[in-house]
Amino acid sequence: MNNNMQATAAQRQLQRTWRSWTRSAISCAKKRQAERGERGVAVTMTSDGLMAKLRAASFRCVLSGAEFRSDSGGRFGPTIPTVERIDPDGPYSDDNTRVVCLGVDALRGHGSMDDNVSARPRAA
Repeated sequence: MNNNMQATAAQRQLQRTWRSWTRSAISCAKKRQAERGERGVAVTMTSDGLMAKLRAASFRCVLSGAEFRSDSGGRFGPTIPTVERIDPDGPYSDDNTRVVCLGVDALRGHGSMDDNVSARPRAA
């Protein structure tokens, strides 16, 4: 297999991995919201919508620019991708979600990124 074919095969595998992640993220969000009962919010985001967001951000955290990473065992730390609601009280919809690092999402809570200036990357 030549280098071009290997690169294409690796790209396809990466796309399958991310597509699987989007489906899992949607499933987990639906489960969490169902457990909340009447306090739960609608989950209407789509795998295609999340994939478009990932591609637009070059598979990086849309807020910090950090690359999503895992260790060699497949475990993730603060740079695991997670779906964040832009309006934390709103639904999990394509218009109200973005993909960020878990650490950034945990810092933000109900505040804005301006509330968490120290969480933003510093200019060199």
